[in-house]
Amino acid sequence: MLEDFWQAVRELERFWAYIVAAAALPLFAKFVELTPPWPSSIAILTSIVNLLAIVVAYQIYRGTSRRKATSVIVRATILLFLLSIAYLGMISELTFRQPSGTIEIKGLVCSEVGRVTFPEKCPWLGPAELKTAEWTPEILWTSWSITIARILIVVSWLCSFLLLSLVLATFIIYQRSAKPPAAK
Repeated sequence: MLEDFWQAVRELERFWAYIVAAAALPLFAKFVELTPPWPSSIAILTSIVNLLAIVVAYQIYRGTSRRKATSVIVRATILLFLLSIAYLGMISELTFRQPSGTIEIKGLVCSEVGRVTFPEKCPWLGPAELKTAEWTPEILWTSWSITIARILIVVSWLCSFLLLSLVLATFIIYQRSAKPPAAK
């Protein structure tokens, strides 16, 4: 009976080692400033999404056919590529760097001040306009549109990592369960 217990302990240790490894990539992305600037706990949230994707992939795709695994991997990879491009576009257009170096998120709809002051540029305001507002996005954009921009950026980030984990987990799960080709 203790043999089963120690096997479960070993499995749990490997599981926690994976969680630590899964957290490393989002932390590295934060170091090279690829993560969303909001929320500050994005690396932890990303690790949770990675773990959930692996659990779901294991539950759904364990014992699946090569054809189905390949289909999932190809489709998820294409979606990952498209979503990554969308994420990078959003980071490029919807964020700015404060003079202090802090990265902030812009809004999608100008406030009354933004519309009146910069009617021809709203909502695509840049550094010159932000400087006149003392680098305070809430002056130029509505708070709800800043929140929507934050959510769009975070959702595209988390979905990208979910897809990446799904691709890798499906590949590994299929490879572990696939029968080796018969020897000739």
